[in-house]
Amino acid sequence: MRALCRWLARDRLPAYVSSFHKAALWCRRDAGARPAILVLPATIDRTEGLRLHVLGDDPALTCTMLDASSRTLNSVDRDGTYSVFELPPLGPWQPALCTAG
Repeated sequence: MRALCRWLARDRLPAYVSSFHKAALWCRRDAGARPAILVLPATIDRTEGLRLHVLGDDPALTCTMLDASSRTLNSVDRDGTYSVFELPPLGPWQPALCTAG
């Protein structure tokens, strides 16, 4: 299903989750065209190993957690036009704001 959505969007989706996690994404770009993505795991279980694909060649994302702590995530892989990031473990319904730049 993900491959079909990527094909229909011609690899222009701003971001998507490639791992088998239930997560909601809200994607926006700022005036400098840098992505800002709110990731919300839609489960009552702890989420580990969530892989986030972000359109572009950003080498790093800053992830801000609900407790205001931040982590810099380096890209773990490339998938065509997407940079791939693995998010730190998230609690049930714990949002994370991921920004580039």
